[in-house]
Amino acid sequence: MSNKFPISFWNYNRINEYDPAKEVAMWNDCGITVGMVPRIHFATATEEQKNLVEQYLDEALKYDMKMIVWVEGIELYDYSFNENAFRELFTNVYNRFKHPALHGFFVGDEPSNKQHLAACRAVLKISKEIAPELNPYINFGCGMADRPNELYGGMNFVEWTKDL
Repeated sequence: MSNKFPISFWNYNRINEYDPAKEVAMWNDCGITVGMVPRIHFATATEEQKNLVEQYLDEALKYDMKMIVWVEGIELYDYSFNENAFRELFTNVYNRFKHPALHGFFVGDEPSNKQHLAACRAVLKISKEIAPELNPYINFGCGMADRPNELYGGMNFVEWTKDL
């Protein structure tokens, strides 16, 4: 996978809506190199649903693909600034889904206020401490560059991302 350009997509589906083998085969046919596993809520997911995540990861290996796993509960919006609780949940999620095809976890989408930006920083830091080999995935979106520098602590968006 290291020699492949990362081509991915958004996957808004729920984990039990599709067959992992068929989905990953289709993604491969489309040229996807980093798929996104359909989302799952870790705290309420059944064992069968968690096993489906693992099936997506297993299927990815067949095509030399990597996967971003979307787990509701470890996103920046869920971060309550209780670092110990978040670390415990992230560690449990990581230990359950650690896999050779795991590229990283989706951790948020376009943080839009100071609280979300602070949570973004905290979640990325914790993610890299617990799973340094993974690439946490966050969508920053082009509209973020147009927001006022005050939102970024007096920095512009480029400076803020470098600092991040």
